[in-house]
Amino acid sequence: MKKWVWLSVALTISIVAFGCKKSPAPPAEPDTPSTSQSADERQATESDAQPVAQQETAQAEKLVPIPLTLPKPMFVGTPQNLEGVQNLEKPLGKPRPPFLAPEGVTNVALHKPVTSSEPFPIMGELSMIVDGDKEATEGSVVELGPFAQWVMIDLEQEYDIYAIVVWHYHRTPSVYKNVVVEI
Repeated sequence: MKKWVWLSVALTISIVAFGCKKSPAPPAEPDTPSTSQSADERQATESDAQPVAQQETAQAEKLVPIPLTLPKPMFVGTPQNLEGVQNLEKPLGKPRPPFLAPEGVTNVALHKPVTSSEPFPIMGELSMIVDGDKEATEGSVVELGPFAQWVMIDLEQEYDIYAIVVWHYHRTPSVYKNVVVEI
């Protein structure tokens, strides 16, 4: 039984990294300086406009809840006794507060290249980790071998990351220890 549970620990790893590409703000229509303005006056006018541009950028990045669709709960079989697990937070009984990010963020990990310490998973394909399917059904999971494993997703370019969400095997309530996320 313990061997099966250990295999389950490394079962389904789905990582969703929400980020956004910082698209440059469209350049403001510059006022064409008159030829009668001196170079010093033009420089003063440009530096006075700088804080306004920074304020507009801050307003444009208003934080909103990330459009995160969680997988459906799918508890199957006899629940495991989780009493005695140290540092285990009790369930909130309600959804956790949403992650906030600038409007328009997307899942930047979706369909990106995946490598792993287990190049040939016991079940599934590594590409399934970033396919967007978060369900706990047979055709939706990736099972890696026992013991410590790692998964790396190549985002192929730099992004600002606002949240990382990890799904493990969630057909039964489980506790996972020593999960490390590196950016």
